[in-house]
Amino acid sequence: MLALIYKSTMAEDNKVVEEIMVPEGISSPGEVRVDNDGNVWFTEKVGRSIVLYEPDEKLFRPYRIPMEWGNVGPEKFTIARDGTIWFSVRRWAEDVERTDFLGRLLPDKGVFERYNIPEGHVPEEIVVDEEGIVWFIDVNDNELCRFEPDGLKFDVFAIPTPNAYPRGLVIDNRGNIWFAEANGNRIGRFIAREKRFEEYEIPTPLFNPVAVSVDDEGRVWFAGLSANKIGVFYPERKVFNELIIPTQRGLPNSLGIDGDGNVWFVEYLGNKVGRFDPVTARIDEYTIPTFNSLPGSIAVDRARGRVWFAETSTEAKRLGKVDIERVKSIVEETAPLTTEDRTAREGRVAGWVFVLIGMVIIGLAVYLYTTRKKVGR
Repeated sequence: MLALIYKSTMAEDNKVVEEIMVPEGISSPGEVRVDNDGNVWFTEKVGRSIVLYEPDEKLFRPYRIPMEWGNVGPEKFTIARDGTIWFSVRRWAEDVERTDFLGRLLPDKGVFERYNIPEGHVPEEIVVDEEGIVWFIDVNDNELCRFEPDGLKFDVFAIPTPNAYPRGLVIDNRGNIWFAEANGNRIGRFIAREKRFEEYEIPTPLFNPVAVSVDDEGRVWFAGLSANKIGVFYPERKVFNELIIPTQRGLPNSLGIDGDGNVWFVEYLGNKVGRFDPVTARIDEYTIPTFNSLPGSIAVDRARGRVWFAETSTEAKRLGKVDIERVKSIVEETAPLTTEDRTAREGRVAGWVFVLIGMVIIGLAVYLYTTRKKVGR
């Protein structure tokens, strides 16, 4: 357990969480990402569009999937280095349209491209590496898949643990692919250059890991739905650690890491945004103004110091935003005293105590002297 966790309850009037209402005609946000220009992209929870939100202009722009693709909507997506958007799709209701293909949106042209993959493979979570190779999880077949758009080459790698239910696909700065095994209660790594899997069992049973993120030091962070915890794995030492979410049954389901190494997360049932500082082992939680907003996907814009997240409730229909610098100033104001600060404060208090005692003694002496002088008369 990560020790010395400090929880601070912030006053509501701090207004840490800002909310942006999604306009009519666009459904609640599902998955959220931020591009290099600070624009926010999200998929419609119920709809056919991938939506661009420009914060500076306060402008929403939906890109609608072509009708000829069938009765499908965007599911998971990622933004490649060149700014193009790769995504998987989901069926609507009981529709029998095929979903064994990948989509790509070229935002500059407003053009969609469709890439068919071998029948039976259903993409879900998706990432693109530095070379433009697309990696995705096929949950139904318990596989990690590799797709080269240029050569249309397709490779499949079976995850060792059966029925692992892989989630939270990410790539670290070495090109390794990390994911959580929600059913297998493991964290998995695929070393791409060796085409080899490594799996690490989480010590806490039924942790139900999802939503993986890797920080600049190579530590692997992940959310635990059933455990109501945030976990961390240290690859070099093969060691796990974890912290308890202060809000009971908060259900952390997505996380991201800012430029200072702080871990940001959302609580789906707790209706809160959380921040954990690994250096001070302090957790802070901030209530989302809209009740029961069901916060989901989270994205950190390091360059502009912003945290974005989706309020997925169909009644909420909002994007959430947190200013990292504002939170930092609030945290500094409410930070517990250091040993040096505490010693200095105790010294000042002791000094004043001695002054007060001295004044009392002098006053008492004056009083006794005056009283005795009157009696002598």
